[in-house]
Amino acid sequence: MPGTVGRDYRDIDFDTSIPQAKLDIEAGRRTNALPWRGQFSPELVNILLDTYAVEGGLVVDPFCGSGTTMIESSAGGWPSYGIELNPSAFILSRLYTLGDNDITEVIQALGNVNARIMAKEMASENATSLLEAIEESEGSAEKYIAEAIFLLTLKNGDSVSAKNLDKAVAQVSKLIYQLSAKRMPIFVDLGDSRHIALEDGRASTVLTSPPYVNVFNYHQNYRKAVELLGWEVLPAARAEFGSNRKHRQNRFLTVTQYAQDIGQTLAETARVVKPGGTSVWVVGRESNVRESAIPNPQIVYEMAARGGLRLVAKHERKFRSRYGELVYEDILVFSHPEKAKISFLEADITQMGREVGVSVLSALVPADEARGKEIEEAILKSEMIEPSPKPLHVSTKAALPDLGCVAGMREPA
Repeated sequence: MPGTVGRDYRDIDFDTSIPQAKLDIEAGRRTNALPWRGQFSPELVNILLDTYAVEGGLVVDPFCGSGTTMIESSAGGWPSYGIELNPSAFILSRLYTLGDNDITEVIQALGNVNARIMAKEMASENATSLLEAIEESEGSAEKYIAEAIFLLTLKNGDSVSAKNLDKAVAQVSKLIYQLSAKRMPIFVDLGDSRHIALEDGRASTVLTSPPYVNVFNYHQNYRKAVELLGWEVLPAARAEFGSNRKHRQNRFLTVTQYAQDIGQTLAETARVVKPGGTSVWVVGRESNVRESAIPNPQIVYEMAARGGLRLVAKHERKFRSRYGELVYEDILVFSHPEKAKISFLEADITQMGREVGVSVLSALVPADEARGKEIEEAILKSEMIEPSPKPLHVSTKAALPDLGCVAGMREPA
């Protein structure tokens, strides 16, 4: 798709090289192993990996959620690295890393956790007994399994039911027994997508779906359970991209900050992906802020193009939400040129985000006069907007497991 830099995003045609029925998953979808709001469908991940991922190279998902990209990459022959901001999703996705251990030992750990839970007198309205069983876990495998069971049992409440506990144990058990089929290593970090614990040029492919403006407060997922387990939620809440808890005095200010945050993530992926690599971003076409449609893919495209990435394909897909609404997503595929052509590395991303934010806000059609004034105010205040604060639990290179054994990877410098 030559000549996309500087073009209006809306004027770029959709690529039809992938059959629409495949992108729309018309043949029916598999159920994700772990529940998480807004997660990828496994079939879509497979299609995009088969089409765009570099064979044998490391696949990175900077917003990995419950880990669908990781497990599908591994099963398809790609090593993978995910980073996740929210402790709740991290607790779920790190279960997949247990497949790198001796599976017999992991199954034994599962049995130990189940026996410990069964030995406790489980109170139907109180999580204390279950929490005690979780805290008695020994070793990382037992801890990972036990905390995931606790999370899935409480869900978004604070009480335990036998039905939920049985279902949680069954979900985790099924996942553990399926890990024996995993083919390639999986690494998952708790951290921020703007600070990826990989050396320059270590990855070949990015496959991700970022948060959208004003859609979910992801930190609320399983919040009570996460806090009972001793994890802090507020650092993630403050760092979430596009969260509707931000800028409550004028939600249109979120648009500019979202552009800045996305730009910083794009810059970080530009650093870790080697020249010739590919980034695939699946982005919901519109968000709603005060009855104005926010073009999320346009923001991603504008920030990527200004930073030096080249759009090589733009697909669309659609599906029905759980409420029966037709939802559209754009799939943006970027190629990574040699580092000298990536202006992200020297650009003022904060200012770049302000410019993109103002451009998007200026094109909005307000629902009424009051909202029009809010948009005008957001434009005037754009120079005051800074990126979301990064949490203290950003990952570090020292915390990353050794990747030297991964096929197709360079040794650390």
